[in-house]
Amino acid sequence: MQNINIYMDRVRRLTAEVFQLRFTKFADLSASFIYDKITPIPYAKAVKAKYKPIALGEEWGKTWGC
Repeated sequence: MQNINIYMDRVRRLTAEVFQLRFTKFADLSASFIYDKITPIPYAKAVKAKYKPIALGEEWGKTWGC
């Protein structure tokens, strides 16, 4: 590669630019869910449903539930 120094310089500059743009603020998050044992939940129902809060490590349904 004839212009390897040029390419390496471009990579370094791009890496430095992306590094400066990274997201560094942290915030607490909360999560909620709806669950059906068998039937997939249609979008129209999911939008109107009342969601239940869930805590870290809590199980919200069984394997292959919806």
